[in-house]
Amino acid sequence: MPRRIWFLVAMTALVALAAGLRFYKLGAQPLWLDEATTADYAAKSLLSATFAEGTHPPLFYVIEYFAVRWLGPSDAALRVPSALFGLLMVPAAWAVARRLVPQSRATAWATAALVATSPFLLYLSQDARSYPLLILLALLSTVYFLRFCGIGDSGEGESTVPRGRAADLLLYAALSVLMLYTHYYAVWVLLAREAVYWRHARVQQKAWLLARFNVALAFLPWVVWAAGQAKLDAIAWAGSALVRIPYALLRDLVGYSIAPHAAPGPGNDTLEIVVREEGLAVALVAGPLLWLLLRGAWRVRNERPATCTLLLALLVAPLVIMVAVSPWVKLLHERAVSFQTPFVLLLIAYGWATLRPRARVVSAIVCSAGIAFSLVAYYAAPGELLGYRLRYGKEEWRAAAAYVEESKPDAVILAPGYLHLSFLRYWRVSADAVPVLQVARGAELNWPWRVHASRRIALVLSHAGPAEERVREHLDATRQRVAEINFPAQNGIRVYVYESRTPPD
Repeated sequence: MPRRIWFLVAMTALVALAAGLRFYKLGAQPLWLDEATTADYAAKSLLSATFAEGTHPPLFYVIEYFAVRWLGPSDAALRVPSALFGLLMVPAAWAVARRLVPQSRATAWATAALVATSPFLLYLSQDARSYPLLILLALLSTVYFLRFCGIGDSGEGESTVPRGRAADLLLYAALSVLMLYTHYYAVWVLLAREAVYWRHARVQQKAWLLARFNVALAFLPWVVWAAGQAKLDAIAWAGSALVRIPYALLRDLVGYSIAPHAAPGPGNDTLEIVVREEGLAVALVAGPLLWLLLRGAWRVRNERPATCTLLLALLVAPLVIMVAVSPWVKLLHERAVSFQTPFVLLLIAYGWATLRPRARVVSAIVCSAGIAFSLVAYYAAPGELLGYRLRYGKEEWRAAAAYVEESKPDAVILAPGYLHLSFLRYWRVSADAVPVLQVARGAELNWPWRVHASRRIALVLSHAGPAEERVREHLDATRQRVAEINFPAQNGIRVYVYESRTPPD
């Protein structure tokens, strides 16, 4: 079979596998809070969707705006763009690997296979957020950057494409602008390219500097508008940055399926659950992949200088900088640095490709079995497999709304108030029949008379801080708690049901 035909058959099979994994049960999980925010923005006018917030750039919201108009507002429809971007990562990752490790076709195919089946990339591809688009644009822009610099080749032997082509630089600049309009963390990707360019290329320096200027100029209007919104502090996350680094690596290797994110709460500490209940499964799946990752990193360090510089600037430098600034602003989160995932998988693939043939077969079987277990755990949760508890899940707003409905409250209190984006999506009761009070963060507890006079109240907490806990404490002091339930998946949802101690006036 001619090599071109073999390539098309193999790539089609991998893309089909990626599509099957990403579109299977696409709408099974309810939207979590951030996805519900996306749905809310997409339901508005095009202008409102574009300028919905300054916390995130607008490109993904604009894409979702058109997706809702064409496909409808269902949970699955909202995730279709992410699923499409996720399957397009497969050929893009192949092209990047072919450039960065041109002497090893096995590395390119192993990278594409890992991207197609990665539990973490699968999760992102079934999430109505901007990260799959950021990853795809990072991969595509890397291809044209490497072509412009003359680094590597997508074919056999030395590159046949001349260095410094204007077309490659133009495409790279255009993709860079799209990246910036997708997520602010695209800056880390661009800075990594600068390190590679000035250390290993330096071709067409005037054209390069002009392209950098035009990219910055194209993004400047959004920066000016977003800065005026004074909401950029919302990108900060709580938690230790040093803890987040191994956590981000864990996500790259096993995703959320066998080490799910669970909100801290009574008897529900994420780290404790991972170590005590999931440690063996995580070790068996992540251990072989981590060994291949270290092997690949060592071989790249000794054999591929330009590739080593790119990966250091892309994988290490952002983490070091974010840890350094963590005392003042906490920026490190595994989803936000998801642009690193395909490059981590590339190192794993390179570590595998440098093994001897027999070791390749054994390691491929071991890693495939671990990834298969992760995928089964992802789709089958909640449940049990071989005595192992499958606990993966997004925020269970569908179940929480159903529980509140069954409790038959006279009023519902949401704290903080923005929970209405998720709760009301699955709440089937008329707000006229049962008022839903949205308590703004830090607001005084001056509730309407109708809520105050209600005999039975349901309190819904999630993403809660001291202000929200104050609402619970107030209800505990003034009413009798008659029921409660905790939905621990992802960021967690707690529902408390209260009854008045005395009949209302």
